[in-house]
Amino acid sequence: MRTVVTGFREMSGPGTPGGPELLITGLPRSGNTLAMSLLSSLPNTVALDEAMRQGEVNLCNTPQEIAILARRFINEQRDLARREGVVWTYQKEGKTTDNGFQGATTSSGRTRSVQQGWARVDTPVDETTLFLLKQPVIFAAALPSLIHDFNIFAAVRNPVAALGSWNTVDFGLKSGRAQSAEKLDPKLKDRLDKGQTRFEQQSLLIHWFFEQFSKYLPREKVVRYEDTIATGGKNLAAVLPQAAGLDRQLSSRNSKNDYDKIVLLEAGETLLRTDGAAWDYYTRQDVRDLLDEMTSGGFSPVGMVINDAPTRFGPNGRMMQGNGPMPPQGMQIAQGSGQQPAPRSGGAPAKQAIPMPSVPGAPTLGDLPEGLLNAAPRKAVTQSGGKKRRK
Repeated sequence: MRTVVTGFREMSGPGTPGGPELLITGLPRSGNTLAMSLLSSLPNTVALDEAMRQGEVNLCNTPQEIAILARRFINEQRDLARREGVVWTYQKEGKTTDNGFQGATTSSGRTRSVQQGWARVDTPVDETTLFLLKQPVIFAAALPSLIHDFNIFAAVRNPVAALGSWNTVDFGLKSGRAQSAEKLDPKLKDRLDKGQTRFEQQSLLIHWFFEQFSKYLPREKVVRYEDTIATGGKNLAAVLPQAAGLDRQLSSRNSKNDYDKIVLLEAGETLLRTDGAAWDYYTRQDVRDLLDEMTSGGFSPVGMVINDAPTRFGPNGRMMQGNGPMPPQGMQIAQGSGQQPAPRSGGAPAKQAIPMPSVPGAPTLGDLPEGLLNAAPRKAVTQSGGKKRRK
């Protein structure tokens, strides 16, 4: 059982809807799947999670063709649901989920826990059934056309939380590119080509998403993940009045601390140095506060003083000292609150380091086995009294 949408280029417009429909876009990894799941729990509603087949999407070269394909696809799925009781969507064991990236973690990041396939429809379907279709990246690029023929809203989230997720899942945005969106919006491709690192490109993408939403959607059609969590989903009534009855117990994942803190700090600091539309929805202080929260409670190399030079982060999250790579020897580290670094040999006092965060129960340098502490290479060049000396 498989039908293919063809011939959309011959159509002058999306055509006539077969019933009520609502499109979902948003900043990826920002609760758009959660919003879809909450809305699909309402009566007489069917959810299609990033369901349009990639091969058919790849045939589209303009936002207008995406609009035509979306209408044809929803009408096709409505007919299938009515006749066969199934729809084509991302699913797990025949059902849609509220988080599609709960699979195994590989060297590339967390993988999808869902796959495209047939999902059962548990509600009778007719011309009054509401169909939800979520395609965050593609629909963001196609907004100039979609807004003329569809009811559509966007889900957003504190951008540093989104960046944390982008850098831990196995998908295109992790590399700082969005090929499907770049094809539909060549100006985005030109913008991303100017990024020097993936973190710069990710920041450019963050601002591009918010710019699209600001330009093409009224403010009430841009819903914040934080408000969804706080209201149990009631805030979605701004896009679908029936959602006023939602009252789900939800917990925020914004303060997750299982992200790579070095990568998260570089991504967050890069974002804070940029200007763009994201600051129309979240303040820099919002980002700083959450970044501090997400990177607290564990080892972080920020604040270490190494041979008189504070550490920083270079491209791709690599630690740097001054203007060069971090040397492996001679680190002066302050741990805990207010601890004074030990003076160097020769009596010259070491520079004060910003205190490192302490973790209750975590080992300190003094707890390390003696053999490990003595395992460093013997030929390490250090500074003593302004002269080089070999150990």
